[in-house]
Amino acid sequence: MRFVDRFLRKDKPMTLEDKYLAFCNGFEEAAFKQLHPEDTKTQGIRLHKTAIGSVFAEAHAAMSSARVAKNAHAFMGTHSYMNSEGYARGHLFVGRYCSIGKRVSLGAARHALNSLSTSPAIRGVKTPGYTPEEERLLFGAPLRSKSTMTVIENDVWIGDGAVLLLGVRIGTGSIVAANAVVTHDVEPYQIVGGVPARPIKPRFSEDVATRLLASKWWNLPSAFLNTLPAGHVLRTLDALESADQPVADLPTFMPVDAPAGTGAGSLRAGPSTGKSPGSSS
Repeated sequence: MRFVDRFLRKDKPMTLEDKYLAFCNGFEEAAFKQLHPEDTKTQGIRLHKTAIGSVFAEAHAAMSSARVAKNAHAFMGTHSYMNSEGYARGHLFVGRYCSIGKRVSLGAARHALNSLSTSPAIRGVKTPGYTPEEERLLFGAPLRSKSTMTVIENDVWIGDGAVLLLGVRIGTGSIVAANAVVTHDVEPYQIVGGVPARPIKPRFSEDVATRLLASKWWNLPSAFLNTLPAGHVLRTLDALESADQPVADLPTFMPVDAPAGTGAGSLRAGPSTGKSPGSSS
């Protein structure tokens, strides 16, 4: 197993938003740096064996749950972790400083609700999709297209046993209660829970949430973040807004089984949603 830096380095460090766009639009391998297996401890990266070859990770990222995805890739930002006994399916992007509990299902599969049967045993022959008129006749309104990528932005806490359906987006700073079933996008700095998950209350006032999102603090060096009065959000915001800190220079690695000097070709992580992590509102 070797780690390769698959993100093309530019004249300045890539922000998380840069990496998100690169992930959505696919990677063309042009240059990479190899690291020996023992360097995984140096980078603080821990991945489940099923994640090898499909998960990009920044330093101090961990995924202890299995990947049950075919021809799909995932990204785990720095200091984000996913605990054991869950699974991650399909294309997945997890930003920075996210805490994902045990037995969490990310990208839970959807069965075909609009076909003869919900069973995958009955697929039938290939046929054109419904016209808008047929959709209105069958379902009362046109169907919305579903994203194939699940996005968890930054500083998100997902409690034990939660289920996120494929294609939902969990906004920066939000909290998903234990055992919740998330069927729709969650706005930034919102606390949700229940089956299906519904808003419980905002984590902060709208003004404070707007300032936090504007600061994009997750792009700053963790050493600087640990000098802030993090337990007092207002003082932290004052410090962030007056600070002149450079973007953290964080390489991105991927564990692969390929021999040294070989790559895995180009990667396609699914269509872009048009929104960068931390910018949804």
